[in-house]
Amino acid sequence: MGGEAAEHGGGHSHRRREPPNLSEGSILKHVIFLAIPGSLANLFNFSYNFVNMLWLGRLGPSAIAVTSTYQYFFMVFVIFNQIVGIGSVALIARTYGARQFGDCRRLIGQTFAFKLVIAVAVMVLGLVFQRWAWVAFGSAPEVVEQGLRYSTVMFSVIPIYFSTFTLNTALRGIGDMRRLMIISAMSTALNMALDPFFIFSHVHIGPLPRLGITHTIAVLPGLGMGVAGAAWASFASICVMFVMGLYLFTAGRTFIHVGWRHFFSWDWRTIWRILRIGTPPAIGENMTSVAQLIIGRVINLFGTAVFAANGINGTLSGMVSVPLSGVSQAVTTMVGQNLGALKPRRAQRSVYLAVLTTAALLTVGLILFYQFAPALIRFFVPGPSAAAAQTVAWGTRILRINVWAFLAVGIAAPLGGAFWGSGDTKPPMWVALGSAWLIQLPLILGGLYITTGTQPRALFWARMCLAPFVDLRDPRFIWWAGVAASWCGALAIYLVFRRGRWMRIKI
Repeated sequence: MGGEAAEHGGGHSHRRREPPNLSEGSILKHVIFLAIPGSLANLFNFSYNFVNMLWLGRLGPSAIAVTSTYQYFFMVFVIFNQIVGIGSVALIARTYGARQFGDCRRLIGQTFAFKLVIAVAVMVLGLVFQRWAWVAFGSAPEVVEQGLRYSTVMFSVIPIYFSTFTLNTALRGIGDMRRLMIISAMSTALNMALDPFFIFSHVHIGPLPRLGITHTIAVLPGLGMGVAGAAWASFASICVMFVMGLYLFTAGRTFIHVGWRHFFSWDWRTIWRILRIGTPPAIGENMTSVAQLIIGRVINLFGTAVFAANGINGTLSGMVSVPLSGVSQAVTTMVGQNLGALKPRRAQRSVYLAVLTTAALLTVGLILFYQFAPALIRFFVPGPSAAAAQTVAWGTRILRINVWAFLAVGIAAPLGGAFWGSGDTKPPMWVALGSAWLIQLPLILGGLYITTGTQPRALFWARMCLAPFVDLRDPRFIWWAGVAASWCGALAIYLVFRRGRWMRIKI
């Protein structure tokens, strides 16, 4: 262990903060130490799509539909990133918690090299099949035309994007959430600054009524690239984040120094361990994404206004997921490092504490979401047109249904983080598959079939049971099905968590 500890310094100890020992001291303090900067980092990363949608909403619902549809495509491809990311974070956290810094350094480098190879393959697949995907999804012609320009840029940056995810995963595994938050903030600020100049031909500064400025201060020239401009702004920002993350590790500016030679190392045994841990949850999430792709196709049948409203709700769901992901990632790090330090009961207590804290805070937030739903939706579609008004109306209805699902997701997120941190990743896969494919999708497809007007005798009792609760002549039953699936999934993951097998798993 002495050699490993010395290797930790790598000649750069004078530049780094002393890392906290997550296996000692106050559990609540450590969870907060990890969750707050982790949540802020997630918020900054999430803002790419949020800011894009905010600016593109000024171009109309079809522009929002472009970014919403691309997210469905990206969810399918992101399985390859998740396989490596989820598999590596448990290994990185455990080796770091056990103070095996040499192994931790090699894991980070091998993860980077493996995911870079995968990312190039994903880029090629995305560019080749993107036109087919837009047409098969049933998008309107104007959405397809704009979408191809957007997705071409976004698929081209996939190798750098996935490599950035690797560096972020490594920072989470070693518990350096503060630096992850800083580089995420800098990248986000750049994206926010570039977006309007890339999207619009002219950028108006002012008026600012709340500051007493009632007129336009200046009109600056922009590139006028429309939807594609948002993609190029994200492209530049992701590249900056990648460079900063790489610098932290190679210059020894974080808790562990990783040399350039480590980033190009390759070990098949390590690759196999990553695949064995990461494949089950990635399959579960990807199959869930496929189910969401089918559901998105169903939603698209109800028109652009409903689909755009659902896209806005997806962005708001992402806002809720930001702090939940931060807590889940904090639990993943706590569990991984405490199991590595041979303290399973401490790992278990950190999970329960995270669940209780998240549920309490989320309840307050969701009450506000329900109350101010119309204003939240109108923030994205401020125009006076009839299409904008219809989008706001549907967005409000959908959001007030979704808040009931958010609470269930908030309870399940820390529990899922425990499984990821321990390396026992199969239970979340089965829960995700069951919720999406055995509950949510059958309810939606059954409801859609009933709405067609053809009602075989076998569906008579389905209509009788559902009619008191939802009006099957409009699409709101789609989101109520999501609420049912979310609560069933939360209950299932809790029951599996209580069995405690995740505390005894060997990786």
